[in-house]
Amino acid sequence: MHEGTLHRTNLFKQSLDRCFCHPSPGAPSFAPFAKGGLFDQSIAIQQVLSAGPIENLLSKFGEQYIERVEHKARKDPAFAKVLGGVWQSDMPDEIWTRLQAVWDRRGWDGIPE
Repeated sequence: MHEGTLHRTNLFKQSLDRCFCHPSPGAPSFAPFAKGGLFDQSIAIQQVLSAGPIENLLSKFGEQYIERVEHKARKDPAFAKVLGGVWQSDMPDEIWTRLQAVWDRRGWDGIPE
């Protein structure tokens, strides 16, 4: 990974760590994903987001957040594209199915743009 990209990725991860405060018992904030333009759209940042905080959020708190994720993905094509890199991991099947209905897999795993 290019040094500048790595630096931006580390800064972004630190920012997400700070944003994932616990405003209510056991649930992290959705704020990092609710604001448009929060992240650059490089593949490195997309990979960090999809395979990290978004995947973890939906695996642990999917029932609480899936409606907001669906809403955001329908309104924001860049967010829908980031969702394309999320893996099911420990995510419940119902949440996984709903995620698949709104993601954009183009550009992931060799799928043409």
